[in-house]
Amino acid sequence: MLSFACCSKRESHLPRLIVPKADTVVHVNTKKMLESSAPIIALNFIKDTTILRYKGNEHIFGTTVKLRQVIPHEDVPKYDIKVIIDTAYAFAPNGFIYKNVRFEKTNPAGKIGFDGVDFESVFGMMSVHVDAWPVLLYNNSNSEAILGSDTTLDAYEMIQEALDTDGQWKPIEFSFGMFPCCTCSDEFIIAPKHYSATAIIKYHGDFKTKIRVKLRSHQNVYYSNVISGTINRSQFNQDFIRSFLMDRRKDDPAFFEDYKKIMFLK
Repeated sequence: MLSFACCSKRESHLPRLIVPKADTVVHVNTKKMLESSAPIIALNFIKDTTILRYKGNEHIFGTTVKLRQVIPHEDVPKYDIKVIIDTAYAFAPNGFIYKNVRFEKTNPAGKIGFDGVDFESVFGMMSVHVDAWPVLLYNNSNSEAILGSDTTLDAYEMIQEALDTDGQWKPIEFSFGMFPCCTCSDEFIIAPKHYSATAIIKYHGDFKTKIRVKLRSHQNVYYSNVISGTINRSQFNQDFIRSFLMDRRKDDPAFFEDYKKIMFLK
C-alpha cells in the first residue's frame, strides 16, 4: 500500500494538503502532450487542509464553485496572486485526465458522450489517484480575488511549461475546455491572505529540465516558481494538435492558429 498522507516532518512553511491513503497510484510517463486537468481541491484556507476524493464530476470540499455571469475581462484587474508549486512533498489526489482520451465517431450504446468523447470513461479515469505536486494559489492582496475563464466553462485555465534544449519555455500540456455559447462560467473567489489549491501531474521521463505553471484567468496570465523535473522531450511535439481539433470538428484551417493560441493560454 502506498501512503501519501501528510507526514510529521515539516520541510516547508506553506500549509500542507493532506490526502487520504491510496492503494494504487499512477505515475505518469507519457510520450505525448496531455490535456491539462488540474482539479480544484481546496478553497480558502490558511492552515493544513484535508482534501477529499473527487466524486463524479464535482469535488466535495465544503465550498461550492458558483456558476455566474462572467465579468468582462477588461474589467478584471490582475490580482496579486502567487502561484506556488510546493516540492516539499509529493502526493496523490484524483481528478486528473492522465492520458489522452480516445475520440470515437459514435459513442457505444448507453454511453454518455459529447462530440465523440465518452465521459463515463473520463469520470472513471478521474477517480484514480495520480502522483502529483501540490499547487497553492495565494491571494497576497487585501481584497478578494476572482478567478474565472472568458473562453471556457472552467474556473481557470492552467498548463505546465518546460525548458527545451534551446532554452525556450514551451508548453507540455494544453487547455481544451467546453467553449460556451453563453456568457457563463465557473468562477471562485479567494479571500484576502488565503490559499486555494490545485495540483499538477508529476511527470516522469528521461529528460531533465525546469518546469513551471502558467495560469490564465480573465485574460490575465500568472506564472509559478520554477522547479526541477523530468519529462519526455516528445511532450513538446504539437503535431497531433491539428488532428485532435479536426476530430472534434474544429477543422477550419483559418481558425487553427487562433485555436492553438487559446489552448496554450496565449
